[in-house]
Amino acid sequence: MALQTKLGPAEITRLKDLIYDGVKTKEEITSLTEGMNDTVKAISEELQIPAGILKKAINTAAKGNFSELESELGDLEQILKAVGRK
Repeated sequence: MALQTKLGPAEITRLKDLIYDGVKTKEEITSLTEGMNDTVKAISEELQIPAGILKKAINTAAKGNFSELESELGDLEQILKAVGRK
């Protein structure tokens, strides 16, 4: 697929800036994620709570979708009861 827009000097400068900022942002996100993972791991060990549960709690709090998860768990429970696995 060829670009439909001809890239002049102004467009190239904008693209360079976009790519630079995008790479910088991705690097910052990676660094922050690694830091959060280290913190989760430390607290997980300290409080003896599985790290996966803590991460799920963080994601749920960030998304604000607890009621959606609650509904899904209800459906899951109903299915497992129906097939004799609960």
